[in-house]
Amino acid sequence: MKKLKNILDICINNGKRVFDVIRETNFTPDQIKRLHRVFTLAETAKLVGVSTEAIRKAEIAGKISKAETDEKSKRRMFTLKEINECRDYFGTRPGRKDGDDPTTVAFINFKGGVYKSTASLHFAQHLALEGYKVLFVDTDSQATSTQFFGIIPDNIEKELATIAPFLIGDVSSLSNSIINTYWEGLDLIPANLGLYDAEILVPIRVTTGSMGRDFYTLLKEGLETVKHAYDVVVIDAPPSLGIISMNVIYAADGLVVPIPPLFADFSSTLEFFSMLREVADNLGDREFKFLKLLITKFDGSEESKTFVKVIKQVFGGDLVMSNIFSNTAEIPRASQDLKTVYEVTDVKVKQTYLRAIGILDRVNKELEKTILSTWPSYAKNLVAEGVF
Repeated sequence: MKKLKNILDICINNGKRVFDVIRETNFTPDQIKRLHRVFTLAETAKLVGVSTEAIRKAEIAGKISKAETDEKSKRRMFTLKEINECRDYFGTRPGRKDGDDPTTVAFINFKGGVYKSTASLHFAQHLALEGYKVLFVDTDSQATSTQFFGIIPDNIEKELATIAPFLIGDVSSLSNSIINTYWEGLDLIPANLGLYDAEILVPIRVTTGSMGRDFYTLLKEGLETVKHAYDVVVIDAPPSLGIISMNVIYAADGLVVPIPPLFADFSSTLEFFSMLREVADNLGDREFKFLKLLITKFDGSEESKTFVKVIKQVFGGDLVMSNIFSNTAEIPRASQDLKTVYEVTDVKVKQTYLRAIGILDRVNKELEKTILSTWPSYAKNLVAEGVF
């Protein structure tokens, strides 16, 4: 019989080969992930918020860079960087104004498999597409989101700087943990298994009296050292209750709780709320600007339809988001290449792809408006428009 450690070594080594193949196949030629999605003139004009003619005139006048022509389509295609250049020139780039504080939103549920990472990744990328400056913080030691950014924690020569060094007191800022990603305007603080160190060492510091402050305020204090360079901070929380989860909750201005409309997940969410209630007792008077339940993995079955009604009736319309993160074949298909739907360029079935984009955009725009409603410079206009 084989020893457990030998079996595990085989599984780990074979598993790493899978990631190597993915990197060699999708991150060519130098195995560095890049955003290959580009945009037509019409798509660019819509994203920028001006006419195609206005963009042409700005190019002719040399006010903005002229986009390159795609060899196959013979059409000029714009990168996200060029789109943001247009936004900056025309003054249409969104973001915080004077008096608006950066918003930290955490996607959290203590149960795995609820689309927590999927929803948070797509939301962060949506904001980047819209022109916001975004910091994505991966606090899950499984590092799923980190890997979607093209970073395989165990395969890099230089050890990743996560939030752990700040939490255990080795550094005084999170600035050295930030990685510029291939997404224009979207930076990352990655995760790896080293986050377990914080789960162990922080309680030791609390026990020995060397902490000097409340242990659950650490991440919030760390984000204070970097967040003012961004409009929104998006946190992918770990699927468990621990030191890091409590830090995420305290650091967040708003919480998004993904919940699939199935009995098992509904029951788990109730347990999550019970645990969250106990955590809230320890966090003092921490107030949140919003708490939203996001229905995920809706498959159109009668059971799903029934539990959507149950969720809305039990928790109320103010808490449950209007738009639903429905199942779509595009998410697992894109995931096979460590991509999100927003990164897909090799569209197989256009109708299926557009349906997926529609689902994502509706959910993410609703969340975007929720954040905007917390910014004084936007709130008045949203109320006037009847959005809130």
